[in-house]
Amino acid sequence: MQKKKLFDELFDYGCKLLKQRDRSVFEIKEKLKTKTSSEQIVDKVVQKLLDLGYLNEYRFVENYINKYLAKGKNLNLIFYELKEKYKVDDETINKLDIGELKDKQIEIVVEIVKKKYNVNDKRKIYNFLYSKGFSEDEIETVLNNLVKK
Repeated sequence: MQKKKLFDELFDYGCKLLKQRDRSVFEIKEKLKTKTSSEQIVDKVVQKLLDLGYLNEYRFVENYINKYLAKGKNLNLIFYELKEKYKVDDETINKLDIGELKDKQIEIVVEIVKKKYNVNDKRKIYNFLYSKGFSEDEIETVLNNLVKK
């Protein structure tokens, strides 16, 4: 009876967390572990959240990437954060269309740079992009796209 009550409380807490925003499986597990020491019950709660579709690692990754791409963050930096901070596995990341994401990244960054800087001020643009985690090749691509448009 006690385990059932604990399970229900943890499930409700997990649902509450997921109402606020999508979260990774690792993040939910860590939050639930703060409420109990029973690893077994935490795993059962996470499995139920996954089975019901409330918790979805792929959806979390897509939303996270879209959120930070829109802010001009570099895709490689986003992938690094997903792996290190949220413990997302490579399999989930490999399901994404990386080529499409890189194209989208360039488009978004070009728009951000156009709004923020004079197109002729290449040094400021370079420094901005470098601070966002872009490589020199990626910065060159953005600068070339700025010149074209």
